Amino acid sequence: MLLSHQNALASFFIALSLFFGLACSHKAGSSSHHVAGLRSAFYNRGGDVDGSECTVIKQHKEGLLPLTHSFGGGGGGEVWEHDAVIVVLDHLHLEADGRHGREGQVNTLRLHLRRPWIPFAAMEPKLYVQGVQEVVKAPSHWEVQGRHACPTEVCLMPAPEVNRSTIPACGWAPPQDALSLHQYEAEDQSNSNGNGKSHEADRRILAEVDISPFLQRHYSSLKIFSIPTALASSGMWQTHTMSLESVELRYDEDPSYLAI
Repeated sequence: MLLSHQNALASFFIALSLFFGLACSHKAGSSSHHVAGLRSAFYNRGGDVDGSECTVIKQHKEGLLPLTHSFGGGGGGEVWEHDAVIVVLDHLHLEADGRHGREGQVNTLRLHLRRPWIPFAAMEPKLYVQGVQEVVKAPSHWEVQGRHACPTEVCLMPAPEVNRSTIPACGWAPPQDALSLHQYEAEDQSNSNGNGKSHEADRRILAEVDISPFLQRHYSSLKIFSIPTALASSGMWQTHTMSLESVELRYDEDPSYLAI
């Protein structure tokens, strides 16, 4: 089981290297906002074979960034994994454009997501966004095997809101102010299951929230992540994958926006 998780991580790193670079546009000019994918894993195999790793890679063209959260265990040990999205903010551009969370302004972060069909059951995810003060560099990779050491805070696992009996060796990410995103189905439900045919279980989802509090506090980045809303009877979990297609930052009712 643990080997399959390692293979999945390797595939993730290769796939992300082919994904697409961010293009930002707005009527006021270009900015250096960008989006990155983060994946971290924490292994508990017992003794001197415990380990953890965290990779951040910029988003690239022709690919989607996953949002997942899982825990599994067996005879070979335990593994916690999560995929998140990092939005690195260009505050100079926001300030020059007069769009920096000023009082009374609504700054809506809108995510365009795809929920692909899967042939097995998974837990419904709840989506959150939180501010990140540390500078998140992409690409970057951190890995430790055979000794206890923990990655930077942004890599730590978000804690589920349900009872859980196991905790990663590095613990859960410290509780911070986080905002839940409102999710609803997009009007356009044109889909493909990979064979050029639509599949009724593939859904396009919109998720949005006002991030003015984060802009006012000048957070350098935003972390978007999912957590499970239920556990399996075994105590393990795996959230349904939500794949990010694009990100928008909208201001009040202004029809123009930053396409991230």
